[in-house]
Amino acid sequence: MENLKEPLDLIKHSLNQIIQIKCRHSRELKGKLLAFDTHLNMLLEDVEETFVQENKSINTAAQRQTRSIPMLYMRGDTIITVTPLTKAQK
Repeated sequence: MENLKEPLDLIKHSLNQIIQIKCRHSRELKGKLLAFDTHLNMLLEDVEETFVQENKSINTAAQRQTRSIPMLYMRGDTIITVTPLTKAQK
């Protein structure tokens, strides 16, 4: 990681690795980064998405839900943070 000189170097270093992404609207993604561009649009494989399902009932709490997505194109304007995962976190 000592070769990181620009912010996109961290993303470039994470190609073909598992990353975790926090998005707008309480969504989190974990998947293998296949490609990206300068706008942080990303192509991910074997994605696990976690999100909060809002319940319309006043007395019912929101529930965290997950789903698997084989291939995902993600627009960069929805991304808040990108974290490369270590082997222990995967």
